[in-house]
Amino acid sequence: MLIVLATLAVLQETIFNNLVIAGYHPDTLLSATVVAGLSLGEDMGARIGFLAGLAADLFTTTAFGLEALVLLMVGYGAGRTGSGAERLSPASFSLSTGVWVIGATSAYALLGAILGAPALPPSRLATLLVVSGAWAIALAVPLGKLIRWTPVSYTHLT
Repeated sequence: MLIVLATLAVLQETIFNNLVIAGYHPDTLLSATVVAGLSLGEDMGARIGFLAGLAADLFTTTAFGLEALVLLMVGYGAGRTGSGAERLSPASFSLSTGVWVIGATSAYALLGAILGAPALPPSRLATLLVVSGAWAIALAVPLGKLIRWTPVSYTHLT
């Protein structure tokens, strides 16, 4: 799973950051965290979210650890609500992922505003949420297949 997260972080910086719609790009590590939580439960969702967040923190200018904290909570929350996600149709799974990404992006924007980061105007925030949700819906099924295919061992993530 560590190799998958490292690969996603590199792909995010080299490819996905250049796939821009209305000024925003997909967040593959956030989407992967939500998919992991929905697919593998809260424990693995939190662990994978924390590791994905650390990888994302290496490439951002925000306070180191902020992304890790946010993705840890997102992975845990998606895992708590995602029991039975493996029984969902691909469309329902994708929509669930999109809703979680929109919620997480909203929470991240709120946390940033509380911590003094420059806030987006409401119209730009709405655009960000729509684009983020659309990307998450598009990425959910391929990421789900990748995450379920990858062998997960608790000993490698502790």
